[in-house]
Amino acid sequence: MIKNMIVIQAKLIFLNQQDKQIVLDLMRRWSSCMKFAYKRLLEGYDRKTLKRDLQGTFDLNSRYVD
Repeated sequence: MIKNMIVIQAKLIFLNQQDKQIVLDLMRRWSSCMKFAYKRLLEGYDRKTLKRDLQGTFDLNSRYVD
């Protein structure tokens, strides 16, 4: 099943530096996870196994990994 991807652009405004760092860290981990997952899928890894491994490797919620 192919999912459509909707892309939006937004400027994030943070009230303090700590919130900014939390969001930047999440974005960095998600981006790295997507690149890693794409390469593993091309290598023939099973999607379910890969999903479980990605959650542990990148410390992301299953909603972000799926």
